[in-house]
Amino acid sequence: MSQPAEKLESPGSSTGPAPRPVRVLVMDPSATGRRSLADLLQRHGGIRVQTLAGPAEWDPLRRDFDPQVLVLTMAAAAGHGSRFLESLLETDPLPVVLCGGDDEGDSVLRCLDRGAVAALPSPSTGSGDDLSDAPTLLIGEIHRAATAALAYDCFKKRTASEALPRDLWKAGAKSGAAPIIVMAAGEGGTAALQEILKALPEDAPGVMVATRLPQSQTGAFARRLAGLCRLEVKEAVPNDVLRSGQVLIAPGNRHALLAASIKAPHVEIVEGPLVGGQRPSFDVLFRSAALAAGSRAVGVLLTGLGEDGVAGLAVLRAGGARTAAQEGSTCFAAESPRLAVESGAARDAVPLNKLPAWILENAVACLESEPTR
Repeated sequence: MSQPAEKLESPGSSTGPAPRPVRVLVMDPSATGRRSLADLLQRHGGIRVQTLAGPAEWDPLRRDFDPQVLVLTMAAAAGHGSRFLESLLETDPLPVVLCGGDDEGDSVLRCLDRGAVAALPSPSTGSGDDLSDAPTLLIGEIHRAATAALAYDCFKKRTASEALPRDLWKAGAKSGAAPIIVMAAGEGGTAALQEILKALPEDAPGVMVATRLPQSQTGAFARRLAGLCRLEVKEAVPNDVLRSGQVLIAPGNRHALLAASIKAPHVEIVEGPLVGGQRPSFDVLFRSAALAAGSRAVGVLLTGLGEDGVAGLAVLRAGGARTAAQEGSTCFAAESPRLAVESGAARDAVPLNKLPAWILENAVACLESEPTR
């Protein structure tokens, strides 16, 4: 199920013309931190870097360097960077990747709420070609963000989830073999997940969720959701049983799988290599759900960049599960859901505010009908 981590190639290593380096600004109050991060990115990533200590230096660099991505360290965000980020995304949107997202506290989640693309752990700055996974993940995210079409206004336009029909899941809640819900949320996904999960009733089918959050933040995100939702929410640990009325958040930097058991699927957490350049891999989670639950699974791929999750969702659908992708106009990053719809991996494209009802309706259908493909 696992495969070796992808090796990042330098821009000149492929045949044909070398792509232009991605222009990246790195903001960090520490001169040492700026220099180390800039050196690593330029050495390994096909990236051209300029650095700044803080917002006071932004205007001339924005005008003269014309960056495609801003890498904002959490040291910068902890100071004036958070207010700067909010102002930037309000007036002059630019993809912002948080670096050092392994720091504790709620700064990471607040920056993601404001429209940061992703949060990633601090990379190792070792010499040579011996890259740890953290630089690999950071460089990959920078390249995806540089060319992404991102809908920053989706956070303002978002409408509340439609009211669920009374007793929509009442009959299903009494079933002895409840279906399971498996969801994957990439870039922009924390806000989307909040909207969906807080609309579900306390007796909804068990929900397994994978995100792009770093390891230190999945627990904090679970605690935030627990304060918003009627469902019980916790960070998943090995051997957790996915039971009704509960949401399990896969820990960051680990692959999460569902394995079949007598009563309900249980969770396995695997410290394997990157799969498709990601960990956790959405494909790995979806494929495991297909084996563990088959036609009694409901799979949803939310906002995100790249192909991760598309192939796994296709496996789910081929096994009889009901599958959907978030409809593109309601996404922060529509690439992954669009690929899922175009490939046929997602049977339905559903606007964010209609996904809670779609999830419960299809959970009921799992109990009432034959598998659908």
